Parts: sequence; C-alpha cells; structure tokens
Amino acid sequence: MLLDVKFKEGTRNKNKPGRLLVLKCDMCEVVFERPFGPRCFKQDLHACSRKCHGLLERKGGPRDEKKRHTSMLHYGVEHPRKSKIVEESRKQTCIIRHGVPYVLQLQHVINAAHTAEVESIRTESLKRVNLNGEPAKKRHATMKRMGTYSRTSKPEEQCYIQLCQQFGVEDIERQVLINGWSIDFYVKSINTYVQEDGVYHHGLDRHIDVISEHKTSRDRSIHKRWLLDKQQDAWFEDNHKRLIRVTDLCVLQDNTWLIMLT
Repeated sequence: MLLDVKFKEGTRNKNKPGRLLVLKCDMCEVVFERPFGPRCFKQDLHACSRKCHGLLERKGGPRDEKKRHTSMLHYGVEHPRKSKIVEESRKQTCIIRHGVPYVLQLQHVINAAHTAEVESIRTESLKRVNLNGEPAKKRHATMKRMGTYSRTSKPEEQCYIQLCQQFGVEDIERQVLINGWSIDFYVKSINTYVQEDGVYHHGLDRHIDVISEHKTSRDRSIHKRWLLDKQQDAWFEDNHKRLIRVTDLCVLQDNTWLIMLT
C-alpha cells in the first residue's frame, strides 16, 4: 500500500532531488521505503521482502485474487488463456505469422525437440529421476497389484503358457523390475530372464539403417526401442545376468524356442 512520496535529502542535484516511496507491506503491514519507480508507484499491492512477495503472488494470495477478479471483469473467466476469444485471437496471430495455429507444430521446432542431444538428455534425466528410483518401483508394484500388466498381447500370453508348461506356474514370475526395466518373465529355477519381442515394434523385420532414417514417427519410436534393447543386452552381459529374447513369431509357431533355456 502506498502511504507517501517524499524527497531524498542530500542528493547531488539540488534542483531535482530524488524521490522515495513510503510503502506499507500488504502481508505483514511493515512500513518501508523504496526508490521511486513508475511501476511500483502505480501498483496497489506491495511486499517488503522476498518472503512476503511469495505470499503475495502465490495461488489464493491477494495479487492472485486481484488477477482473477480483473480477468472475470474483462473476459468472464478466471484466466485470459481460458477465454475462447483470447484463444482464437492467439491462433489467428500464429497463423498469420507462421502459417500454423500452434508454434509447436512448426517443423523446425519439432526437429529441435528431437535432436540426438536432446533425446539423450531427456533419457538420462528420466532414468535418474524415474526409472531407477522409488517412483518406478511404486508404479511397478501398483500395476502388478491392479492387474494392469495383465493386458498383454497374444504372443506374450502364449509365451507365459509355454513357460509354465515347461517349468511350472510357481517357477515363473511376470513383469520383473530390474535396473529400471520391466522384463516380461523371470524363471527362478534357472535364474534366467525372458523377454518376448514383437518383430515389428522392436525393428527386427527391417535393417536398422533403414529404420534409423526416421522417415516416419513410427520409425523413430522403433529405433528408440531397438537402441534400448541393445542397452539392455549390454547391461545384462556386463552384470553377468542371463537374458533370453524370443520373437512373437517363434512363440506363435511352436515351443521349440524353449531349447534356448536349457
């Protein structure tokens, strides 16, 4: 709250002395002074410190309530972005300037967001924060408890049946979390992990050089999956753990692939 405007004493320019704003904090009601500034002079709400400024700006605070009130008066909604008029005006401006309603639809923006460097940073960030931490373990436990993992493909279900027939139901564990990855099966008696891979989605039906050209968004996804498979293979080998991969075609054909487990 603005209380007064006073002149500084002992300024160099005696003909045009500086001015000070005498303010009252709208949060703690402490009286304080600030150098004169047009923006601060015009504001209705003031804060004496960073702490009070945070309280002033937070959701539900005085300034937030004022913004909501002003937006309701001008647009009929609590925030201008929620107004259909503002949204339509923003789209038209974007179309005039860029030819598309959203900037994120521009090809150079899409390309910049999917460079090898950005993808690497995103992958490493997710792995640090999510894949190897408590969120991944909690999500994994919740999905197993809620039965979400039961929504599997026909080849994966067939693979499970074949493993159970060979080793017994009690010997097979489904969706095992290891190093942040959910592996399809774990055979306890032989200490072996089994992963069922679809030849299309894992890039096994075409040469990787063709897929890596990323002619379609699906190819980009398949290439990413292929790289992850290679990363998993290297990790299992380095940590002296056994991982067997079997394709959906082999599983649906017969159970002769089980000879790999012996």
